[in-house]
Amino acid sequence: MAVTELILVSYNLDPKLQEQLKQKAPEMFSHFIGVNGLQSMSRGKVVADDGTSVDSRSGRSALILEWDNKSSFHDFFPKSPAFQAFAGMMKPLIVSPVLPELYESPDSSSSCASANITQIIKVAQGSNTEKVWGQIKEAISQSQSETPQFFHGSGIEEQQGNFLGLIGWPSLKSYEESRKHTALAKLVDELSAGGKLYDIAVDLASIPTSK
Repeated sequence: MAVTELILVSYNLDPKLQEQLKQKAPEMFSHFIGVNGLQSMSRGKVVADDGTSVDSRSGRSALILEWDNKSSFHDFFPKSPAFQAFAGMMKPLIVSPVLPELYESPDSSSSCASANITQIIKVAQGSNTEKVWGQIKEAISQSQSETPQFFHGSGIEEQQGNFLGLIGWPSLKSYEESRKHTALAKLVDELSAGGKLYDIAVDLASIPTSK
């Protein structure tokens, strides 16, 4: 079963380190090219948190990777030479260590990760979580002239018991307008009934994974 990997990163805001990130990013992410089982990869800046705009200079970023299965992920992380090379370059540029979050699903997350704006929703999974998610999808689809992409998965390993939902929006404007719908807001509140809801929007760009 396919596995979606989510990494939430805070980059150091020191101007010299920011310049290093800009210069080294192509080499750093080239270590993912040709990795066995890696289907797609996207990275980008967080643009909103719970509907509130986030400064583009905040250093907050996200990566979404899709693997054909968890065995391929573990072949890469944490001991493969390619990962070690990537981590060695990344470590000085981030505020604190990060650990990947894994979510399993029979569906692909790549269409959401390749959208203009990707909304990332995380919450503890309850008995009604998937039902409410279905209602959210229906409410959004009925209110949008251009239907967004949807994905959801169940956490595995360290994320066992958690739910991940992705919405691939056609534009930042369509995401922002969705925040104004009262019925949708109520459903999102219902989704978070089991605990704290993590809800951000990210401007992602695809990274090549094949030679």
